[in-house]
Amino acid sequence: MGAPKRLRAKADATIVDGREQTITVTLLIPLCLTMAAVQTPSLPPRDVRVHENGTGTITGIVVADDAEVRPVRHARVTLGSSEPAIGLTTITGDDGRFTFGGLPAGRFNVSVSKDGWLSIAYGAKRLFRPGTAVPLLAGQTARIVVRLPRGAVITGAVFDSSGQPAVGTTVRAMSYLMINGERRLRLYQRFMDPPGEAIPDWEIMARFGRRLRALYLEDNNPQMANRFLDFTWKSDEDVFIHARYQFKGDGSDPIEGYAGVTYDLLRRLGTNGIQTPTRIVNRVPVPTVRVHEDGRFFTPSGRARFIPAPQPWPGYAAKVVAQRTQFPFWVNNGRTNHIWQTLYHHQHVPFYAEHNPMPHLEMHPADAARLGIASGDLVELSNDVGRVRAMASITDAVKRGHTFMLFGQPRGATGDLVSDHVDPATTIPYYKGVWAAIRRIGPQPEIQRTVSFLPQNVAR
Repeated sequence: MGAPKRLRAKADATIVDGREQTITVTLLIPLCLTMAAVQTPSLPPRDVRVHENGTGTITGIVVADDAEVRPVRHARVTLGSSEPAIGLTTITGDDGRFTFGGLPAGRFNVSVSKDGWLSIAYGAKRLFRPGTAVPLLAGQTARIVVRLPRGAVITGAVFDSSGQPAVGTTVRAMSYLMINGERRLRLYQRFMDPPGEAIPDWEIMARFGRRLRALYLEDNNPQMANRFLDFTWKSDEDVFIHARYQFKGDGSDPIEGYAGVTYDLLRRLGTNGIQTPTRIVNRVPVPTVRVHEDGRFFTPSGRARFIPAPQPWPGYAAKVVAQRTQFPFWVNNGRTNHIWQTLYHHQHVPFYAEHNPMPHLEMHPADAARLGIASGDLVELSNDVGRVRAMASITDAVKRGHTFMLFGQPRGATGDLVSDHVDPATTIPYYKGVWAAIRRIGPQPEIQRTVSFLPQNVAR
């Protein structure tokens, strides 16, 4: 059916003049940042020019919001404006100063951020609030001072009912539900309100849904508008209950079904939660401790299906054969025990970030010796699909000609090497079937100081 006419018109208008919709401003600013970066590659980072014909300048200093005012070096200063459409970023010098030159006349917003400090907008009366625009006339120089508050930490300890430290407990500023690998549904309640104007994801979705419904009604399109009837949630519990209506609780629900479950019940169950799928017995939700215990499976007949592998084995797909023939190393990949998943959380914890600065690649000693590679060296893996860099770790835990790489990490992922072949029966890409060439780039002495290369396949 397409988007409502008014929504389409607003999107078109925003692309032209940068007004109307906040959502498109988010798209506009990175574009302007990119354009500015391309146009001014030779300027020092703290002195930025925008337009050759612009004659205005905004200059200033970032200082610590302490009793003793001191310059804040290497802070990130962002300047933005919707009319004219401009988005720029610079870094303060050792004296805390910054300059944006070559600006046209207009009104500009300035914000400052730095790791370990609280981000703030110029002129904001409170943290996490909008700031005050800096008016600028042609040829004018505006001088401002931004006071940057130091970051603070909420710290504490969590203990279980027996007084022992509760290892691995998650503490969040929002409520959320999670089902773990044993189908145990738990409620994790927030302990504080979100800061400033932040709102939870469900409310963002609800606002979009209500707005789309209103626009379709304005378009006299009730058929499309009725698709967005149910975005009237007032809380995260409303979303939970709304999704629960699809489950019957009669034994026919999918494995994640939680018929009859309420927040009150989950609060009473605490960390034990309830195992899904649930069944309604005498109006009470009953957990399923072990699935298929009654001998029935999720198939039309209720019987388990065993699908045999084709005999004889048909061999690798053509794309995989071509890669395997061309490149010498099989790059297996997966997770590792000492970090969680892709390091998406641990990258913010100094200990883990220092000990896992980039994805590691395990290689057999004979292969490493032939290529002149030592543990800690920076290496590059490349094939016909792409290339990725990793940190070598020499170990006999892998065979000759085989390697093992952490599947994902902020600084590299084996997905950059995976071919576009998918298994025709399951439509799953061949993630484990990657072949590549490996070359040494050079040593990384800074890594040697924080990373251990002791063997991980030996119990001590």
